[in-house]
Amino acid sequence: MTTAQPLQTTAQMLARLIPLARSPHLFLSVYLGTPRSGFTTKGAQLRLAGMLESVANNLADTPWAKAFQEERKALTDYVQTLRPGGNGLALISSQEAEEWHAFWLPGPVQDHARFGRGAYVLPLMDVADEWEPVGLAMVAKDKARLMVFAAGRFEEVKERESEVPGQHKSGGGYAVGYPGYRRGDVTQEAGGGASARFQRHTLVHVTDHLKQVADDVEALHQSYGFRRLFLAGPPEALALFKPLLSRELSGSLVGEITVDRRATAGTIQKRVLQAAQDVERRGEEGLVQGLITRAHKDQGAVLGLEPTLRALNRRQVHLLVMASEKDLPGRLCLTCHLPWPPEAITCPQCAQKTIPVDLREELPSFVLSRDVALEVAHGEAASLLQPYDGIGGLLKPPPPH
Repeated sequence: MTTAQPLQTTAQMLARLIPLARSPHLFLSVYLGTPRSGFTTKGAQLRLAGMLESVANNLADTPWAKAFQEERKALTDYVQTLRPGGNGLALISSQEAEEWHAFWLPGPVQDHARFGRGAYVLPLMDVADEWEPVGLAMVAKDKARLMVFAAGRFEEVKERESEVPGQHKSGGGYAVGYPGYRRGDVTQEAGGGASARFQRHTLVHVTDHLKQVADDVEALHQSYGFRRLFLAGPPEALALFKPLLSRELSGSLVGEITVDRRATAGTIQKRVLQAAQDVERRGEEGLVQGLITRAHKDQGAVLGLEPTLRALNRRQVHLLVMASEKDLPGRLCLTCHLPWPPEAITCPQCAQKTIPVDLREELPSFVLSRDVALEVAHGEAASLLQPYDGIGGLLKPPPPH
């Protein structure tokens, strides 16, 4: 067991850790709030000891009890060396699988401990969603500023400026109404063939510039693989720019925002990430509304704990939807490894005694190991799921006759 201090979380680390949920091996997964203000090693030890004692009580007289005690000692020894370093701490350990990971999380986390097959990665999935690369193209008819926000960091990747006749260089930004911007900024004369020729000449230069910008955005997309692209800039420039995007980039375009090119990197990042989160929440709400509608019409969806577990155990679900921070009391069979509702004291599959668990802990590893997609609903989407035990699923299409 290493005594080194935890590492800072990176996107690459998350990409490696989340698949551990599919592992058949036993893992002890611990999340510990570690606010810098008021943090003490002793306090962290006491909170960890309380969480692990609760887990031990649930596992008493089960086949997993001995393995848990070994993992418990390793983590307890490790926390004795802990020093402040982040707002949240994640510890993922499996001596059986020879896996050990300790790392700081970028934001606060609720104290939580879980022991079972596969790592408990629900908090990490939320972090991964928050850190997913997002692209921003700030586009005008003679300049562009392209950025990617990845793993919680701002990266100003490319800035381009082109010579375009008739463009004003005094400007301050890419947002509609920025100081120095004039609506209809291509110089026009009061009629006549010379004016028309000049406008066509200008448009050729503008189009060439925007094609180069579109190529730049495509290169960034190939490097970072962002699913969300935002645009900012005068409407006239964006109207010319959008048709130049590839089909794949057009599919990742999720909206336009207003930002000033003179804004600080931190201000731009905050604006873009908030817009990305708003898009994510709207998507979750639409998913849950569709799930509820389909379940009520009996069109390939289920709602509620018992119907959803029944469908999961029969391998009928292809997407599980869970409300965030919703406790799901249930039972788990350590022989069949199947989850059951709270009343299933013995396993309906093998008649062995089950143990009480929080299914919110168990289901992520269970469904990911079966290649079932998982979506966690937050905010209004989570509220819509509350009347149905905070859980539901979309079913696989029935096999053809």
